[in-house]
Amino acid sequence: MNREKVWREIADLLPEARQEVLEFIQFLRKRYKRRRAKAQCPKIQLAEEAFVGIWRDRQVSPIVNAPLSRQVEEAPRRKI
Repeated sequence: MNREKVWREIADLLPEARQEVLEFIQFLRKRYKRRRAKAQCPKIQLAEEAFVGIWRDRQVSPIVNAPLSRQVEEAPRRKI
């Protein structure tokens, strides 16, 4: 379909229908603008990021890696 035919088709519509066409075009632009923006985002290697890299050589205690329920069970109890 060429532009002239599209323009003729739109011009033949009632004003309310032309408004709907305009709103639909705006919806499509917004929708595909988001997709285009996502596609243009550079892919990064998270492991190579400086902030993430500061944790590379960290020593982790076994308690930190334990499930939360075990951490609570093994936590020292305070007397009240």
